[in-house]
Amino acid sequence: LLQQLRGETTVIFSSHILPEIEAACSQLIIIHQGELVANGSSRDLRKLYFKQSRYTLILAKPYDFFLEDLKQSSFDIRCVKQEIKDEISTFVLETQHVDSAFEKDLMAWIFRKGYSVQQFFKNEPTLESLFLKLTQFAWKKT
Repeated sequence: LLQQLRGETTVIFSSHILPEIEAACSQLIIIHQGELVANGSSRDLRKLYFKQSRYTLILAKPYDFFLEDLKQSSFDIRCVKQEIKDEISTFVLETQHVDSAFEKDLMAWIFRKGYSVQQFFKNEPTLESLFLKLTQFAWKKT
């Protein structure tokens, strides 16, 4: 019903089930302890409050020297998690860059270095992580 009404009328939908909110709503208003904390689309709010981008890179071999190569590159990127297990290397990388040109340049560098990529994807913050980020300070005060 909400999808059918989209663009025709305004519906105020209040819920703590955040995946439903994100699926049904084009604009979000986050209220915490009676105060407006944030207002906007989920995409705009993520851009505003998450300045870094995180990526998961899964390489098809146990490349324990990948991080050394990455440190010697010109990329402003750091590894926040590394796991080498069952002949697969998994890295969670974080950077200040948020544009697709960065992603293309990084992938081109990885392939030029001869690494075999199994998966590469951006880790989008959830609406729950956004809510927690916006309200954590208020929780610490109480």
